[in-house]
Amino acid sequence: MENMRVRLAAGVLLVAAGVLVLLQNLNIIRGGLSLLWSLCFLAGGAIFTYLYFKDRAHWWTIIPGFTLLGIGGLILLTLALPRIGDTLGTTLLLSAMGASFFVIYANRREQWWPIIPGGVLITVAISTLLEDLLRPAFDTGSLILIGLGVTFLLVYLLSPSTKRMTWALWPAGILAAIGLFIGISTSPLMAYVGPLALLAVGIYLVYRAVSSRPKAGS
Repeated sequence: MENMRVRLAAGVLLVAAGVLVLLQNLNIIRGGLSLLWSLCFLAGGAIFTYLYFKDRAHWWTIIPGFTLLGIGGLILLTLALPRIGDTLGTTLLLSAMGASFFVIYANRREQWWPIIPGGVLITVAISTLLEDLLRPAFDTGSLILIGLGVTFLLVYLLSPSTKRMTWALWPAGILAAIGLFIGISTSPLMAYVGPLALLAVGIYLVYRAVSSRPKAGS
């Protein structure tokens, strides 16, 4: 039964490939080869994803599954909507790859390691999307550092209660703090944050000096 399904899928894919190449050679459609590659990647991704959901013990199959689906979707989006594909394509692919690791974690809660590569990929995807769409005035590398900090915080929060990964709080705090510092220091807000910080420190020092001064007659 399984062999019949594989042969059927391969046959349908070959027929589709032949039709697309023929139509492109006849100048009836454009981008036939790109569409063919998209279908090949989507089919490969669907097969790996099916193997994962059929037997969760083969957890690694979801990684190439989602990656191939992401590549196929990227090619298809770029072919159908070139401008949107150029803008969102990288985000789509990285998000698909990151999502595969969170799927692994969702089905293997005793394993916390997939949170790290999944969080890194999703963080880079979000940073890339914001940079392409908003063109922020600050260094977007700060978002990656903050996202990595959040990733390690998730490692701590989602680790088993019987074995909390308390070590993850250190990189979480350090990375988030560095990211916030870089983001603020490279943004226009620094023109206000710097003087306000100096003003606050100055007021605090004056207050401490006045409050600690000995009272007359004491």
